[in-house]
Amino acid sequence: MKGQKVYDCKRMCKELGETCHNTKNRVIEKMCVCEKKDCKMLADYLQCLMVIECLCDYICLCACEQEEVTSSILSELTSKCTKIMGCIDKLMKNFDDKHCSYLNCASIKKMCMSCKSMKSGKTKKSRKSRKTRSRR
Repeated sequence: MKGQKVYDCKRMCKELGETCHNTKNRVIEKMCVCEKKDCKMLADYLQCLMVIECLCDYICLCACEQEEVTSSILSELTSKCTKIMGCIDKLMKNFDDKHCSYLNCASIKKMCMSCKSMKSGKTKKSRKSRKTRSRR
């Protein structure tokens, strides 16, 4: 991904990373007062928040320094967003709307949906066409 798409990607990642950063303390606070059965869900969510925060920092660095975001980085972001969205779905089933709102569940899920919709701009070639070319 190059050009204007890189800056759009950076903007989205910066917002997602900051939201993840700001949500971590809220999750830790809830972990201190929750029932033991809910603590595992919150711990998984916290881990996802930390990973996405760091990944978003890296993506923003690539966007600034190299003015390029590779398809492998976008694939990793999509993977991590899918994982955190699964955590959010579990939280939303087990906690009321007030708690989910406090833990920024809906806003992080929405940002992840936006990030997952980003495309690198490159098309993948099928295996068959690569094999055919290598035989020539």
